[in-house]
Amino acid sequence: MSEELIHCVSCSCVGCGALVPNTDGPTNANFGGSPGCWAIYEKVRARGLGDHRYGELQQLTIDAYALQHPALSRRGSTQFAAPHLIGLCALLERGFPATVAIQAVRDAVKSRHSLESLTQPESCGELTILHVRDATTLQEHTHRVREWSSSVWKAWSPHHRVIREWTAEVIRRAQPKTAAPFFGGRIGRLANRRSPNSGQT
Repeated sequence: MSEELIHCVSCSCVGCGALVPNTDGPTNANFGGSPGCWAIYEKVRARGLGDHRYGELQQLTIDAYALQHPALSRRGSTQFAAPHLIGLCALLERGFPATVAIQAVRDAVKSRHSLESLTQPESCGELTILHVRDATTLQEHTHRVREWSSSVWKAWSPHHRVIREWTAEVIRRAQPKTAAPFFGGRIGRLANRRSPNSGQT
């Protein structure tokens, strides 16, 4: 296939830069990006619908795609990016269960207007949704989603310290004090210091 023909049937996604089908299909008002990229995203997301084994992968997919495809009106907006950054931090770095990470994202949406502003990184990550598109097994899908989302998380490395603090605070607020020992680490210590029963058995 000639280079000219490739460019006729494909285009670079305006969000992530991936070479995707050049179509006039639907998009989503909450995201930026090209119709061809959105179509691939919907196919990837459809793989795990209704399957509990994909719970964590679904959230990673949403967060990674959102961070690579902010709507034009939201580019550079910390309020848009923050919940998804917290989701990646909770799953990739803190290793929380998907249910906890999803709740953290929901809580972050409610308080995002109070978060400090972060500078958008120049790169949105080395990998895109194309890295996941051709996975044929759950194992391969899992591996590729984690590689893709990790590349997006790495792109925000200059702000990791702040995002970690956001994540710890959101999770601390979301969990009852009696559940603090389950989480351990800094979050557990923060909650334990506030608990009147701390240290009791």
